[in-house]
Amino acid sequence: MNLAFQKFFRDLKQGKVSYPQFKKKRDNAGSYYIGGDQVVLSDTNKNSKKYKKIITECNAQYLKVPNLGYVKLSERLRFSGKINSVTISQNGDKYYASFSISIAKENYQPQPKTKLGLGIDVGLKSFVSLSNGLEIKSPKPLAKLAHKLKTKSRQLSKKQHPKTKGDKTKKSANYLKASLKLAKLHRRIANIRNDFSHKLSSSIIKQADYICLEDLNVKGMMKNHKLAKSIADVSLYEFRRQLEYKAKYNGKEIIFADRFYPSSKTCSQCGSIKKELKLSERIYCCEDCGVKIDRDYNASINLLRLIEKQIGQVLPEFTPMDLTAMQSDLAINRVVTSKVEVGIQQKSHL
Repeated sequence: MNLAFQKFFRDLKQGKVSYPQFKKKRDNAGSYYIGGDQVVLSDTNKNSKKYKKIITECNAQYLKVPNLGYVKLSERLRFSGKINSVTISQNGDKYYASFSISIAKENYQPQPKTKLGLGIDVGLKSFVSLSNGLEIKSPKPLAKLAHKLKTKSRQLSKKQHPKTKGDKTKKSANYLKASLKLAKLHRRIANIRNDFSHKLSSSIIKQADYICLEDLNVKGMMKNHKLAKSIADVSLYEFRRQLEYKAKYNGKEIIFADRFYPSSKTCSQCGSIKKELKLSERIYCCEDCGVKIDRDYNASINLLRLIEKQIGQVLPEFTPMDLTAMQSDLAINRVVTSKVEVGIQQKSHL
């Protein structure tokens, strides 16, 4: 609050009015912060006067929330260390406690080194095409649940509620119920997307030491109104963000190709570059050497070659054993993969 008033007086001298405003309250959403010095955890529910005599469930843990008391956590903290802060947030009918904890380096076990490299070509038709021949499609939860989302949004708009800024109409009980149902559906879509991104990024970090991606201008791509919805549904930037921080934690290296690097137009066999390549052309046909190869797979191989050029050494190839290990890891997490052959895509097991 003090910083907000300092900004207010500073702006006032320049003729601007920026009086501090409290955070707006919205239906089924909100958050607040608890400092690390105020965080108290307990293995017993101290709200009860007889808590010393109560035998609690195994692995139960309680968090003391100011002005509320002890609240049971759905799971115990998985890390031990100094708690810097806790942010409690609401999403629909769910409440989340996000802990910021400082832990020692020796308590974190990074993924083992493999000395393998992966070129990753991201897109809309196939979310990722890997240089080891695997192709993985996004679940696209927004596209699958779009009809249900429209239906619930339409139902919500017909309930009694203020429709303009100055409207003093009170929100009806049915409006609050409908808004909760809509919030649940939005949460479901976000959870499916995040679950897929985390499982895929973790598997890639586990299998490869060197990773190469294109430095895509996602913000600029979102300005294309024909593709914006599809781009948002696959969450390209979030996938990149997860890869970056997981690589940093595990001592892996990520290389970004220049935005104008012609990974799709370059032949992975002879290195010749096509002048034009339409988006509708899914098979890359080289006019010089005559090779025919899947367009996205061709781009991923070129990105792998860029890794070798950057680090100055030839990387070992993925063996059938390495490929099987990655497929098994993804299959355990229910991520569907397919194997790309030269110009042909053959489906493999789940």
